[in-house]
Amino acid sequence: MTINRTLPIVAAAMFGITVMLTLGTANAQDKAQTCDATAAAYKALAATSTDPDVADENKNVEAAISDCKKNHLDDGIAKINKAMARIHDGVKSQN
Repeated sequence: MTINRTLPIVAAAMFGITVMLTLGTANAQDKAQTCDATAAAYKALAATSTDPDVADENKNVEAAISDCKKNHLDDGIAKINKAMARIHDGVKSQN
């Protein structure tokens, strides 16, 4: 193969790799932003909640935020959502 034939193939391969890496990074950024937004929503709700679970769930949300920072985004988001569900009803949840 000559350089003239190889160059377009290499360029196309590099473009494909760049697109895959960019899309993968964008997906991770979306989840990280979702984790941040979910945590912010929880904190806004918890700030005015009189639910007896708030103190316990604040600790769980801090652990969830730590999970998100360690790139365990799905686990972190799930924990925050669970905490939000527990502080909405004004009743002490049973563990």
